[in-house]
Amino acid sequence: MQKLFLAACLITLFAGCKKAIEHAQENALNHIIVDGRWKVSSFIKGAGDITGNFALYEFQFHDNNKVDAYKNGSIEQTGYWQGDISSKSITSEFPSTAKYPLGELNGVWRVTDSGLTFVKATETINGEVRMLRLDKK
Repeated sequence: MQKLFLAACLITLFAGCKKAIEHAQENALNHIIVDGRWKVSSFIKGAGDITGNFALYEFQFHDNNKVDAYKNGSIEQTGYWQGDISSKSITSEFPSTAKYPLGELNGVWRVTDSGLTFVKATETINGEVRMLRLDKK
C-alpha cells in the first residue's frame, strides 16, 4: 500500500513539474514575441511570392493577445494572436474588414523553425501551402 501511495505521489509531482516547465516556456516565448516589432520578410502563397505586399507593415504583439498592424508608422488594424507551445503553433486573426494583405495572416500557423529574432511557419488552406517568415526589427 505504501509503494502505491509513493508511486501516486511521484506521478503527481512529475505532472506538476511538467506543467511548471510548460508554463515557464510559455512565459519565455511570450516575452520574446511581445518584445519589439516584427516584419514579414517572406510570404509564399502557393506558387506566388506576396512578400512585397507587406513591405510597409510592422507588427507589435501584446501580452493581452492583441496584435497591432502598423503601416507607415500608424496602427492600421488590430487583430488577435495566441501561441501554443505544446502544438508549436500560432493562431492569428485579423477582422474580416481588414485591408489586404492582413487577412492572409489569419489561421493556425505551424512553427517550423524559430529563434530569438525570427519565426518560420506554414499553414495549408484548401490544399495551398503558405510559408511565412517573420523577423524582429
